[in-house]
Amino acid sequence: MKHIVAVLVFLLAGALVFVPLQADLVAPVVGFYAVAGVNPDGSKYALEVSIQENNNKEIAGLLFVSNGNLMAQGLAFRQGNVLSVIFLTSEGATGLSQCAVKGKDRMECRWLVPGLGIGTEVFTRIAKPTPPKTLERPHVVRVALR
Repeated sequence: MKHIVAVLVFLLAGALVFVPLQADLVAPVVGFYAVAGVNPDGSKYALEVSIQENNNKEIAGLLFVSNGNLMAQGLAFRQGNVLSVIFLTSEGATGLSQCAVKGKDRMECRWLVPGLGIGTEVFTRIAKPTPPKTLERPHVVRVALR
């Protein structure tokens, strides 16, 4: 009986330690980020990204900006520490990205655009960047969630 009580105390103590750690793992992603990326061909690029959540804090809108020009816009869904993004580039290509949330200031992502291959990105939180210029032909992405 003493062994069972000791195991229960150990498990409860572990749960008390685990709860705050788990809360830290689900850091908010809303904000602005500098992005260092590598294209499938190995060339490097830099962007800024703005992430905004809806009222339910489940779905986020993303704007990808380079030198003040809107390069892509996307819609994201978060599950724990994974942010999944579907995006549309200013050239009309559709892509998919998956990001691992690494604390409150960093995300590591892999993205795919069919026909181009797989690229990588590292998001690092920054202060608010310059607002983007609008697209000449704005693309609208409508997604129905059920």
